[in-house]
Amino acid sequence: LSPARQHPETTEAPAFDGAAEAAFNAAVPGAVGATARPRGGRAPRGQPGCRVYVGNLSWDAAWQDLKDHMRGPAGDLDVTHADIMTEASGRSKGCAIVEYSNINDAQRAIAELNDTE
Repeated sequence: LSPARQHPETTEAPAFDGAAEAAFNAAVPGAVGATARPRGGRAPRGQPGCRVYVGNLSWDAAWQDLKDHMRGPAGDLDVTHADIMTEASGRSKGCAIVEYSNINDAQRAIAELNDTE
């Protein structure tokens, strides 16, 4: 997909591109970019650009552990939601979407938490 192409239900331009967009689109069928609506048709919770794709998760990771980690080393990043993608069987897909209350926290999370465990 090209970053300029939008899902019919998307009201904003995609917030990220490249490998992250491809991974997000593979994890969430029918979605394009960080502002697309989930399969259930529910609108995104926060403002565009506040959702961060997290890949390469352990299949044993729990959403609460992910949310705690994504608050950052100082614990000052405001995570509003963490959702680990799962197969129909309930098994983790090894990726997640974490939503922050504001764009600055989302950008800091990307900068500070990239390649962390």
